[in-house]
Amino acid sequence: MRGDFLNEKLKNLVLPRITPPNLAPRGSPSPCKGRATQPSQAKMVVGWGFSASSQSRGVNYLAPATAGILVAALMLAGCGSIIPTPTPTATVTPAPTITPTPRPLLPPDKIWAVNDGFATSIQVFSTDGEVSTIKLPLNGEQRASDAAATPDGAYLAYLVWNDQTSQRGIASWRLTEPNARLIYQPLSGYRIIGLALANDGSQLAFVETQADKLPVEADWRLLVMPAGGGEPTLLADLSAQPDLLPPTLLGFTSDGTLLVNANTRFEVDSDKPLQAIYSVTVGGAVALASAPEDRIIGNGAVSPDGRQIAYTSVPGALPGQPDQPTLSVGRTVNLATRETSTLVPPIGLSVISLRWASNSALLLDMLSVDGATQVFALAGSEDQATWQFSAPDESRDRLFSYAPLGEGVIYSGFPEASDGQWVVYVLEAISAESQPKAILLGAMEAGQGPPKILRAPGG
Repeated sequence: MRGDFLNEKLKNLVLPRITPPNLAPRGSPSPCKGRATQPSQAKMVVGWGFSASSQSRGVNYLAPATAGILVAALMLAGCGSIIPTPTPTATVTPAPTITPTPRPLLPPDKIWAVNDGFATSIQVFSTDGEVSTIKLPLNGEQRASDAAATPDGAYLAYLVWNDQTSQRGIASWRLTEPNARLIYQPLSGYRIIGLALANDGSQLAFVETQADKLPVEADWRLLVMPAGGGEPTLLADLSAQPDLLPPTLLGFTSDGTLLVNANTRFEVDSDKPLQAIYSVTVGGAVALASAPEDRIIGNGAVSPDGRQIAYTSVPGALPGQPDQPTLSVGRTVNLATRETSTLVPPIGLSVISLRWASNSALLLDMLSVDGATQVFALAGSEDQATWQFSAPDESRDRLFSYAPLGEGVIYSGFPEASDGQWVVYVLEAISAESQPKAILLGAMEAGQGPPKILRAPGG
């Protein structure tokens, strides 16, 4: 009777439904935090468990205390004490792969020099005198000449020679790559006489002329092509410009127009220029870029922003005519407005060459009329009172090549003897107090010319 009574009680025992947290209806607070859920009063019958011999007559009943233990176990399971809720696995986002920026093989923060004539390497150095030699990409006994570099130091172009008389073609070297590319070979019977790179390294201009004729007799072609290689475009040639001799390349303007310096075939009494700077467009249009009154010009340069040109000029009467002045001046021309300015040197000096130190200042190389004194001047306007002058020094007497360097200048000279060291000089400021510092580039070798300043940082 007692067993029947207990069994009947257990059958009618009503307990709240226990729902594990991961199966709880949305919005139901967790029972583990002391807040009751809305119980569903469904009956939960706590029955008996059979032993291994469950088919036997003996039955193990669950006493009320045992039922309480089961309820407690279910409650703990709902709180995750017995069956823990799985922790979601975090998605790991892989770190991006950073591709290192290639370093140029010729450091752009250094000064570059190359021996004039045939060369096999570039000399790289700093103002503290540390010098290193970088071999040019050449095959076998090949040599290089006429090297040109972009201002940012990203591109180098040069002519490749198999020997002193056999020209292979134009090599273009993107300096983050280990090898140069041969991007053009001259026509049979022709040779290339000059290279110019656009400031951004996008275009390369060159002149090719007949190899076995004098300039006054030779056919010539002016071409431009992508600096990395591609199809060349003919801009001008002798048949289209019969009054011009093979031109010298100056560089590109801000809109991509090419500027050249050329001697002409005009007669002295024609009132036309005997030597001038011309602009040449991609379409082949050729126009006078220098001032019309300048009939004889010399050294020329394009400003860093490509909006101005500067050149030396001999104003007044022509050579051989009466009242010919011996004075050579500096002239600038704004290519958009055609406005000109004239830099007249102090009495007794002539401007023999010039470089742009910035978009608003020129570095002038000046020589005394008697040839005894040669100095640099930094000129930012026509007013001589604002010019800065260097002191004369013996190293300047053999000047060969120079380039602006910060507030000063780097320059090289012809050697005093046929043996010894190649030397360049650094003048840190254009002033009477600043003294040049000598940098030794290495021993002279047979067949080498003096070092040419190829590129200077910021120059």
